[in-house]
Amino acid sequence: MVPTWWNNLAGYYVGASVGVTSLYVAYALPVILRLLAGSRFEHGAWSLGKHYRWINSIAIAWTVLISIVFMLPTTPAGMPWGSGFDLNFVNYAPRIARFVEAVKRRRDQVQRSRTAFANALGDSCGGL
Repeated sequence: MVPTWWNNLAGYYVGASVGVTSLYVAYALPVILRLLAGSRFEHGAWSLGKHYRWINSIAIAWTVLISIVFMLPTTPAGMPWGSGFDLNFVNYAPRIARFVEAVKRRRDQVQRSRTAFANALGDSCGGL
């Protein structure tokens, strides 16, 4: 993590923010999938029963809220619009999250292009 080179505390905040946010999102994905499955979901040994809709909605809303909170600056000096702005107090977690998302999108785009090229090559060569 680049911010740790000049400010150890900023690096810690970045790691903690990205780690906690990622864990919240990872735990929320099955909740979202359960909510989307609706009545098609096969219940296991333990279930929320009919209450899954409102409980899952609260869990998803909490995940969205806490993800935003963990991406906010930790001190007023980390806010670019503040009077005492200092780069040492900026929370770099949103930038890292955007970078990771951009890399994933680019990887997926390259994979789709390769698949399309391979399909087009196979069709033009008569299935060789």
